[in-house]
Amino acid sequence: MNEKSETQQVILIYNGDSGLVAALAHAAKKLRGIEECDLCEITYSATGKRSSWTECARNIPIPIEELHRNEVPPAWGLRELPCVVLARNGELLSILLDAKEIRACNRDPKTLSERIRHALDQSKSVALEARQ
Repeated sequence: MNEKSETQQVILIYNGDSGLVAALAHAAKKLRGIEECDLCEITYSATGKRSSWTECARNIPIPIEELHRNEVPPAWGLRELPCVVLARNGELLSILLDAKEIRACNRDPKTLSERIRHALDQSKSVALEARQ
C-alpha cells in the first residue's frame, strides 16, 4: 500500500457535539425516538454503534474516522451537516456525501456503505483524469 492511501481517511461528520453531556442528551433523544442527525440514525442506536453499520463499514477500503461538528477544523468550511468527507493528513480533499445524500440512504447502513464506496471510486476517477 502506498503512503497516499495509508493516510487517506473517510470521515463521518455528525450534526451533533462531542462530550459526555452531549452523548447523554443524544441517548435520551434516541430513546424518545427523536433524531436530529440522519448519519447518527444510520450508524448508532441508543445503546451504541449499530452492528449492521460496523459490518457494512468493513467493505469500505480505507480507514473510517468519526468527528462531531465541534471537532471539525474551521478551515474545512463545512456549512451543511451531517456529511461524509475524504481527508488526507488532516486536510479536506472532498465531500463524498452531503446531508441530502445521507438522508436518501433511508436509514440503511448497507446503502450508506455502497454510496461511500461509489463516491470513493468517483473521486479516484477524477484524480486520475486530473493527472493526465
